[in-house]
Amino acid sequence: MKAKIILSGLFFTTSLVFAQVPYPHVSESNNNVERVASFGVDDVTTDLLEITNSTVNPNSFIPTIWAHQQSDNRFALRLFASTNSTRDNGSDPVMVFRTELRNSLNLAAPTEIYYPWGSTAANVAVRPLFAWENGNTQLMRIAANGNVTIGTALTPASYKLAVGGKIIAEELKVKLQSTGWPDYVFSKGYRLQTLAEVEKQIQEKGHLKNVPPATEINTNGLEVGEMVRVQQEKIEELTLYIIELNKRLDLQQKQIQDLDAKTKK
Repeated sequence: MKAKIILSGLFFTTSLVFAQVPYPHVSESNNNVERVASFGVDDVTTDLLEITNSTVNPNSFIPTIWAHQQSDNRFALRLFASTNSTRDNGSDPVMVFRTELRNSLNLAAPTEIYYPWGSTAANVAVRPLFAWENGNTQLMRIAANGNVTIGTALTPASYKLAVGGKIIAEELKVKLQSTGWPDYVFSKGYRLQTLAEVEKQIQEKGHLKNVPPATEINTNGLEVGEMVRVQQEKIEELTLYIIELNKRLDLQQKQIQDLDAKTKK
């Protein structure tokens, strides 16, 4: 059944015919890359937006939104979401990119109350969610657990961000989850190694106590927060050594002054 609607105006009179089907843009499958819908303007044939089937495999549909623009050097596709200024409040984002697992599609919608994608959903648990590519080169991806990788194929599970390259920033704040900041060095119960013990540690191990060796750093890298904590521990230990040495120097200086005074007498 078809419904016919007549639109009349000052400058035109035309008619539109709509078929009462859920999805009017259905392409005929020919076991190839189908063009389901194409949009453009009549004076520029090389600038267009299309919904295509990006697989040549039969009995399969992988929807792809493809934009092509060559009339100038501006962007080829822009995703644009807007709202009224009175709605510039709350915590919901203006635009959302979402993935889900949907096992119960409702292909009869919208004739029923449920959405076409069904009423139940689950989070993706294994597959990556999003990827950004330059041609066939993948630049960035977001995993199902929210981990982000940039410029690398490594996906370390225990890190939220993995970058295969250099990072530059004006400020970096590291907030340790533990409370083990080394002010404990200044507590009365802290046992400070003697300098002889420090020398022995260096001779036998080749590194300071609690500092990872070079072989471990070369293999596993270093954790900035933990390394800063360890370095702070060594700085505070050095401070205690300097204070102790200064006390000895003051004592020796007093002894020298006393001896000098006795010699003069």
